[in-house]
Amino acid sequence: MGWRRLPDTLSQAQLWRHICEEAVEYKQSEPAHASILHSTILSHRSFESSLAFILANKLDSPWCINAVALMALFQQVFREEPDIIDAAVADLLAVHDRDPACDRYSQALLYFKGYHAIQAHRISHRLWRLRRRVLALALQARMSDVRAPEGRCCGCEDA
Repeated sequence: MGWRRLPDTLSQAQLWRHICEEAVEYKQSEPAHASILHSTILSHRSFESSLAFILANKLDSPWCINAVALMALFQQVFREEPDIIDAAVADLLAVHDRDPACDRYSQALLYFKGYHAIQAHRISHRLWRLRRRVLALALQARMSDVRAPEGRCCGCEDA
């Protein structure tokens, strides 16, 4: 891929621990949000599992693929092409570093539509290269429907 990790950035394991710590802090300060934090972050053992869950639930559709099937598909893609997760980690670090509205890593992971759109694009691109083009197009269309990212604004949040 076209990026490289800077030497002073967090590893995937360090980032995941940091995200879990943020979720625990959020849970204590905002109890009404506890169940969402549990289902999206705290019940997962890894960054890739959490990301697969979040994306699958955002893209869940009765006419396309349900969240359970999407999560399994995303986890399979992540296993087959770990560079996708490395890039997702780098993206999260970059958003946190460059977006003044993002003071926690978990904010972008949970709520930033541009971040979600880029990760879904990477998954769709992998499926396209595997000649699973109908599914790749369906995922791209679904992401556009639910998150409506603006291509001209890729890299800045307009939530």
